[in-house]
Amino acid sequence: MIDSLTRGLNPTLRIELETAIVPAADEDGISRLTDIEDQIAFFNKLIEMIPDHRTPRRRLVRLFLKNDKLADAEHELTTAERALGGGQVLARYNALLHLRRTGSLPNLEMSDRKAILQDAEGIVRRSISNHGPDIDTYRALGDVGLALAGRFSEFAAIDDAITLLQEFEERNTDPEIQKVRRSLQSQLRSIENGIPQNDFEVGDDAALIDL
Repeated sequence: MIDSLTRGLNPTLRIELETAIVPAADEDGISRLTDIEDQIAFFNKLIEMIPDHRTPRRRLVRLFLKNDKLADAEHELTTAERALGGGQVLARYNALLHLRRTGSLPNLEMSDRKAILQDAEGIVRRSISNHGPDIDTYRALGDVGLALAGRFSEFAAIDDAITLLQEFEERNTDPEIQKVRRSLQSQLRSIENGIPQNDFEVGDDAALIDL
């Protein structure tokens, strides 16, 4: 199937380039490959054909993150950053990679866990400073902030994420902004009320959006 999707395509022609990208950009397209190894092979084939295009590289990073293949995600993220020069989506994925690490290593020292989360916070804040308003980046800051609040009673990141979403909401009528803000506020109230938070309950696939 991979060969049938890519055979004979000439990525130097715009219309054929768009044809090559459609399956990578369309959730229904890639889901037709039910085996994750087939999906990985498909993205790698596209990267080989069009190495300067952002979509296949970002989608491959996302695929690894969604399936908790964190070492593979880190490797591909580094490769993508070198090839593409970074960007808002890759910065968000990098922060979420840090967050997933804190949940996947149960024996991690608390000081190391805190340092990783603080690194993730720094990555997201720099992305916001460099690239401006973005609901998914604010959501990622909120996810990192919830982990810092729940584990270490540090509330600056989650408070800032909620404030940024409130300000964004005033300028944008997208109902998803309010939905994200309310979700973060609800989870924050649970933390403040002493309800234990599982690391895997934050940093979920909601922030793994690639637009």
